[in-house]
Amino acid sequence: MKIEIFRQHPAMRLPTQGRLKKIVQDILVFLGKPLNGSLSLAFVDDAEMTKLNKIWKKRHGPTDVLSFPGQGDFLGETIINYQEAKRRSLQEGESPKTIMEHLVVHGVLSLLGKDHHGQDARRMYKLERKVLKSLLCPVTSPLGRLNKSLTKGEAALRLTNFKKKVET
Repeated sequence: MKIEIFRQHPAMRLPTQGRLKKIVQDILVFLGKPLNGSLSLAFVDDAEMTKLNKIWKKRHGPTDVLSFPGQGDFLGETIINYQEAKRRSLQEGESPKTIMEHLVVHGVLSLLGKDHHGQDARRMYKLERKVLKSLLCPVTSPLGRLNKSLTKGEAALRLTNFKKKVET
């Protein structure tokens, strides 16, 4: 999986490219999707996200994440609002990088056709929670919190159980 990362401002502190690639690959493996192809992750500020949200979603103001599915081997592009991640990190007591990882998970699930509107919303958030827990990310609102740190054995067991649940 080739992942292109765009950072609007050089001062933005993002999760490492390796971590972002691992998150994307783990999601694809969990859902039984092929690992070939590519996708783009862009990290932008409020002003840019406001413009994009108005153009593509016809909504005013910034949002946290937008996803645009691609075609063929190009999975699509997920755009994350860096400033919103920083604000949420203060509200939720998590690091901005952790919030950005959550938004990457949400965005990639959207690229894969998972919907967080209407009747499918509950299923998507449940899947999002499972993915975040399996990646050993603390799970923050609106999904609730993961309250304990896992040992490597517990993490391996959780990952095995998650894969079984996804397959069924």
